[in-house]
Formats: sequence, structure tokens, C-alpha cells
Amino acid sequence: MSNQQYNLKNLSKHQLVVNILSLVKKEKGYTLAIIEHLEEIESRHLHLELGFPSIFAYITKSLGYSENEAQQRLSCMRLARTIPEIKEKISEGSLTLTNIGLAAASLKRQEETKGEKLTIEEKTKVIETVTNKSTRQAKIELEAMEGGAVTKKAPTYKIEVSEKAWKLLQELKGKMGNYQDGELLELLLQEKAQELTKPATPAPKASVPKSVENPHSRYIPKSV
Repeated sequence: MSNQQYNLKNLSKHQLVVNILSLVKKEKGYTLAIIEHLEEIESRHLHLELGFPSIFAYITKSLGYSENEAQQRLSCMRLARTIPEIKEKISEGSLTLTNIGLAAASLKRQEETKGEKLTIEEKTKVIETVTNKSTRQAKIELEAMEGGAVTKKAPTYKIEVSEKAWKLLQELKGKMGNYQDGELLELLLQEKAQELTKPATPAPKASVPKSVENPHSRYIPKSV
């Protein structure tokens, strides 16, 4: 038996309850601190300096989170940029990372169905829908919000690129406007595919001396 287990056995009921409440509060604070650290690491591109092609790869391979846990934290980090209230809700315990992940997936489906980006007000409404809800209730509320329609999930693919390619992609994003990494990459690939499939322009026909066109001609070139 560890010293901690031994010490817990000697705690009173009141002390146990007080301790667990304190630990839960600290745990929620740590969750928010991790989100904010990840946000700063991504903004400084430190994951690239450490040899990871993406912040997702850094979270899974360096920090040891599962792919699902990493995606939840990334969803929270990116949604909080447009809806700062998310951080406050995490801190107070009214919003979990699991429900944020569900909200992010719902937002993506709604945008695919609508064919355009949702407004901040619409995104905020989705977040409010999953606040103070169990995971099961959040799923039910989101399904009702989406009209009960089941949207076919588009397949997603993950690729690893070199640091040089990643920096070039970020540079292009700054010049070409508000594109997500995947959207910009798809646009570049489409343009390249069109370029490769475009019919080649025939080379101009070379002029042929009359003597070559007609071997029986008595024409003598000036040079001769």
C-alpha cells in the first residue's frame, strides 16, 4: 500500500470530500492551462522547431494523448479563438472537452449542409446547447438542432509534410486569404491538376526549303 493510500485511509469523511473538490477544481484549471499552452506553442510554431509537422502530431507523439483526446483539445483551442467564453465555461466546469468535441463536429456538419461558414452567433448557440449537459443529452440536443438529418461523413486523410513545405503553406495562407490548411492544399492541387491535364500547345511548323518539299525542283538555295 502506498503512503498516499495509507494517508487517505486516515482521513475523515469531511476531509475526503473537501480534498476531492479541491482536486477537481485544480484538474479543470490544468485543462484550461494546457489548452492555452498549446495555443501559444502553435502561434510560435514551436512544434515545427521540435521536428513535428503539425500541432496534432506534437500532441499525440510528444505529449502522449490519443488521437481523440488531441482532437478534443484542438477543437477547444480553435473554437475559443472566436468564442472566448468557452475558456470560462471550462474553468467553471460547465463545459467539458468531450462536449466541445461534439459541438465542433456538429458545426462542421452544419457548415457542410449549409454550404457556407456559420456566424459567430450561430456557433455560440451550438456551444450553449452543449453547456451543462451530459454527453448523451448533448448528442440528443445537437441532433435536434441539425434537424435529425444524418449527414454522410466525408472521409478525412492525414498526411505528413516537411518543415519547408509547411512553412511554404503558411506563407501562402497569409497571401491568399482566410483558408484552412486543407482547403488551401486542395486548391493548389486542383490548379496543378488542371495545368497537367491542359492540352499541350502544338509547336509551330518549321519552314521547309522548296528543294526539300519538291525533290525534282531545280531551285538552288542562295547559300549554294
